[in-house]
Amino acid sequence: MRSAGAARGGARALANPIGALVAAFVVAGAVALRLATGRSFENMGEQVNSMLLGDLDDDARAANATREQFTSDRDLLRIAGQAGRVNAQVASIADDVRRMNAREQRGAALFREDTEFQSNNVFDILILRGRDKLVEVWHGNGGADNVDKLQEGYGRLRNRARTGGKGSSK
Repeated sequence: MRSAGAARGGARALANPIGALVAAFVVAGAVALRLATGRSFENMGEQVNSMLLGDLDDDARAANATREQFTSDRDLLRIAGQAGRVNAQVASIADDVRRMNAREQRGAALFREDTEFQSNNVFDILILRGRDKLVEVWHGNGGADNVDKLQEGYGRLRNRARTGGKGSSK
């Protein structure tokens, strides 16, 4: 959870024109990447995560999940509290559970990274709906025909410039 100071710092960065410009470029780049690749943000994030961290974050998630499992087991807590330490048997079980959790985390990462199993989050859906609406407006206003007319006009202008302004002015 972010503190109020962190929220104010983020607001100050966006109030600064350069910070707002950088944020706009980052958002525009992310949207362009999303539309160009067809991959969800979750999928792209998992690929970047895999490139930068490899299995380190999967191992960290597995260790965290194991700790959560063991600290939520009242009997294990009682045993450790009674002995005043985590005994070798519990530590061995914890290591086995951590290895199983690590395999689960690696498997989950493979599913998140595979495009067959990607899912669109809210931002993905907003971007895709926005794109669809822009395409609808483009076609509704004769976008492709207007581009053709613009290219024809530009071609005539170029030809006139080459001939020194002589020629037909259709």
